Amino acid sequence: MCGAIMNVTIVGDIMWYIHASRKKLPERNRTTTVSRETAIVGGSAINIAAHLAAQGHRSNLVSVVGSADRVAVTSLLESKDIEASGLISDDSATNLLIAFADDKVAQSVFVGDKVKRATLDEMTGRLTSGAPLVYAGSRSTDFRKAVGEGVQSREGIFVFAPSYSLFDHAPLEVARFVERADICVFNQVEFRHFVQLMDGQQNALRMARCCIVTLAGKGAVVYANGRRHLAESTSGCQADLIGAGDYFLATFLLAWLRDEDRNPTGALEIANLAAGDFVREQCRAK
Repeated sequence: MCGAIMNVTIVGDIMWYIHASRKKLPERNRTTTVSRETAIVGGSAINIAAHLAAQGHRSNLVSVVGSADRVAVTSLLESKDIEASGLISDDSATNLLIAFADDKVAQSVFVGDKVKRATLDEMTGRLTSGAPLVYAGSRSTDFRKAVGEGVQSREGIFVFAPSYSLFDHAPLEVARFVERADICVFNQVEFRHFVQLMDGQQNALRMARCCIVTLAGKGAVVYANGRRHLAESTSGCQADLIGAGDYFLATFLLAWLRDEDRNPTGALEIANLAAGDFVREQCRAK
């Protein structure tokens, strides 16, 4: 995509991620063993930052990582052209997520360590810059509280895109983030949960200034200014691919920020076409 280079700050969980088949979910009185050898460093925050960097834009990732993993995580981010200076080391262990998943359903186990308050305070302080800020979610209550403090005290564009960590947020947490957000982004499952948390779709959309909902093989929809606009999928693929939503969000954000009128409908159409190409390529590669 053309245009001036943009700086975007992204905050969210960094974790070791292990994918296991749902067939390995333990039955009663049984134990499932998974190997750490298959673990990769991941998280929605890294995925969004990588997609922004791949399109030629600077993405600064702000997060907490265990001291023992600092070198490995920094090396990974730098290999993806992601600015790693926002990483903060802590004596705690880096988060671990084990996902028992297939193409339709995922059941996960998240293992998080206690992070020092001073570390979280430092993270909050790094969210005060004027660059657009994307919150990509966290399963840690303390982490979310620190982000919330930073969001409420800063000026500038804020995007609420918590991914599946939304299900770990309390209703009041969600309400505070949404009321501050310029854009909220959910997939269709997350959106249904958001609506439930906010006591109905009418109330949820009244609270959100602009709400983007990705619909997998059906495209994406934007709710803004009391209107609904649907962009139908162009991928020709009905699969709900992991990572497609992060690619869509990165492309939408760039198109929306580039538009002086901040027109979400136009940005939605651009991102939907780009996501269609992305999904089609991924489907062919399978």
